[in-house]
Amino acid sequence: MNTASPANVLGWNSNGADAGGQGWYDLAIAASPGNKDEIIVGGVNNWRSTNGGGNFSLIGHWTGSGAPYVHADIHDLVYLNSTTFYSANDGGLFSSSNGGQSWTDHSNGLQIGQMYGFGQSTTMPTS
Repeated sequence: MNTASPANVLGWNSNGADAGGQGWYDLAIAASPGNKDEIIVGGVNNWRSTNGGGNFSLIGHWTGSGAPYVHADIHDLVYLNSTTFYSANDGGLFSSSNGGQSWTDHSNGLQIGQMYGFGQSTTMPTS
């Protein structure tokens, strides 16, 4: 896992050093119910801190580069308990019970889709 301090936890890169990101679209944070210093943060990727945000380790990357694959665009993060947390994203629902070392894709095989827009004009079919 890559560690960055300070990290751009909303960016695309696995090293946290890029200047981009999607904070206007993706931004989630959750605090561990069993460890006051542990938080997970998601933008495009999933990051975890065990020292109150002093530094972050990449625990889920949208291409699987530098961390296990977890679909991009994190919309919600939730701790089930002190060891298990969920990442809800554009690809569905993923969970980890080992600090993000591996993930389970709970949406694998579902026939789901996400609409970004549609056209309804009879005179301008692409508008």
